[in-house]
Amino acid sequence: MQLQAEEYELQFSILVKRLGSWLSGQTGVAKAYVTLRDSQLLFLVVTKSTKYDSDFEDALSDLDIELANDPDLRDITLSVLSIPNVPSDSLSSFMHPTTNFEIQRGGNDG
Repeated sequence: MQLQAEEYELQFSILVKRLGSWLSGQTGVAKAYVTLRDSQLLFLVVTKSTKYDSDFEDALSDLDIELANDPDLRDITLSVLSIPNVPSDSLSSFMHPTTNFEIQRGGNDG
């Protein structure tokens, strides 16, 4: 059965709000994006620091599990990835050339 566009749009809207809400509690995040990678959605988080933060990585993993198990997002396939703050030319290697947008804290797409 093919997913109806309206249902997917609703689920995607829920996802964006959830990601923005999660970002609101993360002080170590410089920017975050939703993009395409390997034919699925990717939540790409750019940290402010270049140092590994195990607490942040645990929180990101918890978010990943929470979203994967959320029945409101049953048709959304999303991976998560964090990278340190890098120059924009390096950042672009992680992002789809045309399909990406920045997630704002609070859940409004940018």
